[in-house]
Amino acid sequence: SGRNRVGVVLVQDQRIFSARDVQKADARPGGFTVTGGHGGIIGAVGHEGPPTLTYIPARRHTYLSEVNFTRLPTAVPGLAQKAVRVKNDAGELLGSAIPKVAIVKDANYAAERMGEGSEDDADLLALIRRNLERYPLCGFVLEGHAPYGTTSSATRKRVLKSAVYRGMPVVLVGRGNNEGFTGPQGTFIGGRNLTSTKARLLLMACLMRFGAPPPAADPERPTESETKAVDAVLAEYQKVFDSH
Repeated sequence: SGRNRVGVVLVQDQRIFSARDVQKADARPGGFTVTGGHGGIIGAVGHEGPPTLTYIPARRHTYLSEVNFTRLPTAVPGLAQKAVRVKNDAGELLGSAIPKVAIVKDANYAAERMGEGSEDDADLLALIRRNLERYPLCGFVLEGHAPYGTTSSATRKRVLKSAVYRGMPVVLVGRGNNEGFTGPQGTFIGGRNLTSTKARLLLMACLMRFGAPPPAADPERPTESETKAVDAVLAEYQKVFDSH
């Protein structure tokens, strides 16, 4: 019935990995590694006996997941709260509904210069403009300092915050394969110990489950009521990132 105890796994080189916590590090025997620094290998296979399960993942998965296919609604609000059809009449996922989520990296430990302006963030502004024109469901993952997910640039943080109030949620994670847990920060979702690529997939699922946050009339200066409305939607996102 699909109600397994461990969820999706990768079986490779006599080891059983929880799919949430594994990534390919190299194209060689033993080239798959655990991500996030906590657990990941849940058993062994191919030794002298039958497969052996040694640990049970505590994260929600498969039939327990809040964002699995059966829980996705027929339609969700997209940018400007316009309805986005997620499934067709036969209950099948529509390719047009799959969200566009970009990974933004911050490689600096401090701001590049004093008095930095928005001209330094032309890449982010271009991505936001592209999203508004093309993708009704979209968001960002910021790969910042490990493990906090923070950015050294105040202007990039401000631009990403304005993206949230345009309907594009932002998830923070640490650089690379960090082992710490990135928590929520203001309007930004905490990606915990997920890598940026895995956080991207979970954010895509959340967008198809909960839809885009409601936009503010002025994304640079949201009102108190607009902030509360956005926070209410993002709280649902954060519950998923805390438990999956």
